[in-house]
Amino acid sequence: MVRRGRGKLGNACLARACLSMALLLGSAALAGNALAQVVIDGASETVDGTPPGNAGTINSPWNVGDSLRIGDTGIGQLIIRNGGEVISSAGHIGYSSGSEGAVAVTGANSVWRSSGSLYVGDSGNGTLLIGDGGAVHSLWGYIGNAAGSKGTVRVTGANSTWDNSSGLYVGANGDGTLLIEDGGAVHSGWGNIGNVAGSKGAVRVTGPNAIWRNSGDLVVGDRDHGTLLIENGGMVSTTHGYLGQWDDSEGTVVVTGANSTWENGGYLHVGGIGRGTLTIADGGM
Repeated sequence: MVRRGRGKLGNACLARACLSMALLLGSAALAGNALAQVVIDGASETVDGTPPGNAGTINSPWNVGDSLRIGDTGIGQLIIRNGGEVISSAGHIGYSSGSEGAVAVTGANSVWRSSGSLYVGDSGNGTLLIGDGGAVHSLWGYIGNAAGSKGTVRVTGANSTWDNSSGLYVGANGDGTLLIEDGGAVHSGWGNIGNVAGSKGAVRVTGPNAIWRNSGDLVVGDRDHGTLLIENGGMVSTTHGYLGQWDDSEGTVVVTGANSTWENGGYLHVGGIGRGTLTIADGGM
């Protein structure tokens, strides 16, 4: 394991996206090379794609070569901007209970490629911002993964995308929130909001061209509470939809406003064994 950063990075510093950091490795070891598992703790790191790719604290492209943890036991931050590129086998934002991790991927051609799962709020607290044409690619997505965790993802702006080739869980075992707005897009093989007892998931898709596209099913309230709000011209597409799937679950979907749409190509189950509520209002479809 390679640990980057020492000391403490305060919340105020994290919020201001400060660029100060402490290195445990010399810069020569970071010039795009594949490394072992990497931890960013007590540090804010930047991968900046401005030619020739060395404008940040880590050169772009950055091939981690293993998993990447942002906020392992403490506070960590990663900024990918101006066409910067990060490649990892998995990603953990807020890895341990009590940790805090934040990642921002902003600007055209800025990208984080995770060949495996991406956890936003693994056992701790995690936030992920994808904006201004940035992109994240992962196999599986988990927002609020473990019990007691909290994860928040915001995808905002035209051409900002999060692609999950398999499933996306919003509130897997913890508390998960997903906001897709102003032309942002999320793609997944299937979606699950409020996965198990004790979890809580909420998704909001708002504004023209904002879309959550599932090539498979969408479950809102699988074994606990899930909510989905589609408004102001936002869109969600699925194969089959399930609201309140199992015992003691509750699924709530609201589609409101002109051109707000839930496209469901197959079955729509409102209240399976649990409780389901679907509201379509003010020109929603």
